[in-house]
Amino acid sequence: MAKRPSKRNAKKKEPKPTAAQVNSGKEFVTIRAQNGVLVARPDHPERLPRLAQQWNYILRARARWASDPDLRSTIGDRAIEDLNSIGVHRDFLRQLALVDRIEVELHDWDRSDADATRIHEAAAEFPWEYLISAATRSEGRFQSLLIRASSATVRRPSFHALPSRFCSSRARLAG
Repeated sequence: MAKRPSKRNAKKKEPKPTAAQVNSGKEFVTIRAQNGVLVARPDHPERLPRLAQQWNYILRARARWASDPDLRSTIGDRAIEDLNSIGVHRDFLRQLALVDRIEVELHDWDRSDADATRIHEAAAEFPWEYLISAATRSEGRFQSLLIRASSATVRRPSFHALPSRFCSSRARLAG
């Protein structure tokens, strides 16, 4: 009679790693300021799809809350919380509140990986400019701010490297 392996000796299957664990070494987004001195790389990209949906809805309904200062303050606090939940922490936002130019770069990704594609599409739809503007305003920013989102697949010179005459027209965000 053949022996059957006991439950104690049987090999346990290890759970399949999640998209976040697989891509933990892979960068989806980099936020930088001051010629690259201040850099943040969100470390919870798996939260981006849901947050992108929520924030796109909030901003579509902006006419309902834009004129109410209390609601705008609440939106700013939520922007801080949501950025913190993906790994852009409050101390980094406080440092961003002191600069006048910020760059958000979306990195290239493995197009054959469905999870990576879903996260990258959410990162591309995510309203980075508004959330960073609202969060830095809540952290004490009072000057105008230029936020540029770019893709790593399209190589453009950084606006930090351009002479100031090319950056004279700044986007004014009422965040």
